[in-house]
Amino acid sequence: MKKNRVIRNNATGETLTMLVSEEENSGACQLYEVCLPPRRPSPPLHYHVDFIETFTVKQGQLRHLRGQRPETSAAFARRQCDRAYPAAT
Repeated sequence: MKKNRVIRNNATGETLTMLVSEEENSGACQLYEVCLPPRRPSPPLHYHVDFIETFTVKQGQLRHLRGQRPETSAAFARRQCDRAYPAAT
């Protein structure tokens, strides 16, 4: 995906914008801005073997799992979430 490309999922209302592509840093990382509507249904639980997702909540709250433990992160909280994709609240 190229830098500044925006993808919108009309079914969920989710918007994903590529801020930093791996082409810019020899594959070291990717950085996205993801906007989730309130109470958006969560995708199935999953995990990644090649990377760790880190989330920074800019507004509202984000429910997610940290290991086996459910957590809610408030605005301006940064959380590492390596076992589940978060659900917006």
